[in-house]
Amino acid sequence: MKEYRFVKLKCRFFTGTYDTGALGKELNRYAEEGWQVHSMTPDNASAFGKSKYLIVLLEREKA
Repeated sequence: MKEYRFVKLKCRFFTGTYDTGALGKELNRYAEEGWQVHSMTPDNASAFGKSKYLIVLLEREKA
């Protein structure tokens, strides 16, 4: 059986981009706990046409 977790990562406000270094560190931290990225998508709430967050769905085998 699998378990899932949603992670909400904030993007840079003015550019609407993501700090890829910080994103990698965050995802590697979850990977150490056995989580794998299932999917990623920007949120629908926007500021000036840009997403505020990146929603990441993680999955792993349930212990």
